[in-house]
Amino acid sequence: MKFRWTNSTSKTVVVVMALARIRCKGMDIDEAIRQTLGNGHHCKNPDLISEETLRRLRRDVEDRLKVLNTGNTRRVGKRSAG
Repeated sequence: MKFRWTNSTSKTVVVVMALARIRCKGMDIDEAIRQTLGNGHHCKNPDLISEETLRRLRRDVEDRLKVLNTGNTRRVGKRSAG
């Protein structure tokens, strides 16, 4: 048996739920990722996740936290909002 995501959006959901745990419950990044993976809804065999995948998840959560903490949530593009 090996680690696998349950569907194509599971990785994104884990990142978002880890952010929620960090912001609402005050957890650190690693604990939030482990608890989110451990609930069993987003992946199979979470205890067999590779270190590389954990690093990638951690980096994604850190990047999203930087965006949220700077308040820079507006998208930059050619279309204007109004």
